[in-house]
Amino acid sequence: MVDHVRDASRPDFLSKPSLGGEQVLLRPVTADDMPALMPMLMDAETSRLTGSHDDGPLDERRIHAWYESRRQQDDRLDLAVVEPATGSIVARSRPWQPTDKLWPPTATRTADQD
Repeated sequence: MVDHVRDASRPDFLSKPSLGGEQVLLRPVTADDMPALMPMLMDAETSRLTGSHDDGPLDERRIHAWYESRRQQDDRLDLAVVEPATGSIVARSRPWQPTDKLWPPTATRTADQD
């Protein structure tokens, strides 16, 4: 019996990869990153630009639980952007993933459809 059926066109992010270089490390975000992330989450301009709007003051317990749940998500990859020289988290990110039904692109798609 199959517990989880997945659309083959969607990536499976249950395995959380990291990508590192000399200048930057992208790694899965965890609840342990909360102390570094809270100032970013509390910044009004950052919230406005990233669409992270909320209904009132930040609830740190709820945010902690949300970040703790990231490792179980198979359809998202939330990343901490880390400066390797200092180990400091300088940003957070997640890859853009379109939600339209024309994704992924296929050979039958034309420029008119974009």
